[in-house]
Amino acid sequence: MESIRRLAGVVAGELGSAAAMRRSRAALGTLPQLAEVAHGDQEDVTAQLEALARIITQATDSDSAVIRVRDAAGRFLETRAVVSSHGDAVADAIGSRTQLSDEHAPDRDGGTSRAAISRRLREAGMPPTEFNLDQESQEEDDGPRMRADLDHAEIGFGEHEIVGIDEAPASWSPAGQRILRELSARTVAAFPISSRYGRHAVLYVVRTTARPFDDVDRASIRIVTAHAQHVIDRHVSVQQTSRAIDAARSAVLLLGEALVAGVRTQRTLRFLPRLFHEMFGGAGVRAWRRERDEVLTLVAGSGQLTSDGATDALLGAFERPLQLELDTRSHPHVAAITFDGYGDVRIGMEFELDGGRTLGVEEQRLTVDVAARVQEALYSAGHAAAQQVQLERVRSLQEIVATSHERLSEQHVVDTLLEQVPILYGARGAAVYLVDDAGSLQCRGAIDLPAAVVESLEGTRGWVPEATGSDRTAVVAVQRMGSDERISERLREVAQSEGIADHAAALVPLSGREQTLGLVLLTFARELPLEFDDVATAGPAGMLGAFGRQIGSSLLNARRFERERQHRNRTERLLENERENSRQVRALHEVSRAFANSLSFEETLDAAAEAMADRLDIDAVWIRTLDDRGDSMLLRAFHASYPELATALERMVAAPEPREDPITVEVVQSRRAVLITDPDDEQWA
Repeated sequence: MESIRRLAGVVAGELGSAAAMRRSRAALGTLPQLAEVAHGDQEDVTAQLEALARIITQATDSDSAVIRVRDAAGRFLETRAVVSSHGDAVADAIGSRTQLSDEHAPDRDGGTSRAAISRRLREAGMPPTEFNLDQESQEEDDGPRMRADLDHAEIGFGEHEIVGIDEAPASWSPAGQRILRELSARTVAAFPISSRYGRHAVLYVVRTTARPFDDVDRASIRIVTAHAQHVIDRHVSVQQTSRAIDAARSAVLLLGEALVAGVRTQRTLRFLPRLFHEMFGGAGVRAWRRERDEVLTLVAGSGQLTSDGATDALLGAFERPLQLELDTRSHPHVAAITFDGYGDVRIGMEFELDGGRTLGVEEQRLTVDVAARVQEALYSAGHAAAQQVQLERVRSLQEIVATSHERLSEQHVVDTLLEQVPILYGARGAAVYLVDDAGSLQCRGAIDLPAAVVESLEGTRGWVPEATGSDRTAVVAVQRMGSDERISERLREVAQSEGIADHAAALVPLSGREQTLGLVLLTFARELPLEFDDVATAGPAGMLGAFGRQIGSSLLNARRFERERQHRNRTERLLENERENSRQVRALHEVSRAFANSLSFEETLDAAAEAMADRLDIDAVWIRTLDDRGDSMLLRAFHASYPELATALERMVAAPEPREDPITVEVVQSRRAVLITDPDDEQWA
């Protein structure tokens, strides 16, 4: 037995040595990969951290690895990289975070004050050994307080190893517990990742079995944490250096890039006074907006200006965009510059300088440069917003066309046009006219239009181009309904009398197969929307022209369907009459054939009963005749439409009936049919 034990010990030692050698070789095999991470792309930090997590799982023969990094403010521990043998099952763990700061602690100036910024700059250069959870240090520090209930293993304070986990530790945060459950963790090694810039991190190495980590594993983990620190600090250093070098330029470019990315134009215009105020240190800045009708509107302001209204410098700048107007005659000096927005809108900025200061040459160039970049950004943002609106309109018009083709109802097409088209283009009123068989316009529906305006287009075709081709589908855009000669004289007169001569209108033809089928009339209280000046929208080959052709096609399909439906109904009625005649002929034929084939009175009566049940579509028929003595009515023939009830029904009527029965007397004497609707009527009782 002792020999066996010694032999088992030798075998166990050899197996352990072999396993250690295998892990050592696996760890050494990851050195080229570590070199690739060290010299790889410095921009994609997430990819580098994922590569390090993959390396440590290979080097330690583990199942999963997670790297969690603190955010810039030090308030959260965020999951940045997860590598696991579970595959995509833990993908949702990316981005999960654990709150580190105590929100219930008193505010220690963690905002944007000078003291808070200075504190963060000092912390950025703090050595890693000075960052600890000492309570006295927390009380002396004026930053956000660390939560006291956090597990040190979860947030990376010191090296920790947890073996034999059955359930996620209750001291871990919900996000940390979820990560351990998703990874089926039985053994976890948590190693800290230091940072010179306060972006401390933690590395979890997870095994699904209760197998502890040995010295080789810990050495490999420490190597990877050192590389992770290098990756994180290198990225933060590059970012901070870039911001320090391009601080002034970034302030201008960032605004333009944000606008191009989709920042709302109005919000940006409200931000511009603050930007100019910080750049030039003026006493006050105001942003103005001039519409197409030359109306000036104050958008936003910062500080106080001497004048209440627009200054002369601003009015002059509106005539010369992107040219700085500097009024040195006024005290303090006033500067103004304007630039174009999207559409026929112009934006103006005016600002007063402190004391007797004036703008230098470089500041004047910077002002023009800022205005030019803001103009480009505003145009890009406005154009993108307009394209998005246009795309939504195209989708809505396509849905209208699809619905019209599906329903195949002329009135449904009219109702859909009145319900949706005015909303899409912001029209005040709308009407739909269709050409009748006589070639005249007839209103099929209208909303928010005077009755006289609706009637003025009925019975006329003066607006319809007589030529075929693209002119037939061209949208007629009318800036003033009371003076445009392209519409009928009667409509112009009605517009004058109804007080809407200054309103704009758009006539969208509905055509198909080289014929005009109708039109959609849209009226606007002010000027026409810009879309109706765009050839791509209102031209013969534009979007609205194509929409009118598709709606015209749906109208033709609806009319064809209605004709086919009426023709089908007439055919069905004719077929039903023919079927009725056929049933009558077939019933008479059955009776005649039965009598001719057998010359039997009983068989003839049976055939007559069956034919009557089938012909009249009734449940049962029976025939009675007088007996030889003439005292009673005997059952001679019986037929039931439902065979399963035939026996029971025949038994009910099988008994002879006296000749004096009221029903029998009435039928024999009057020689006519008797209809009984109330069995309890005393007349037949």
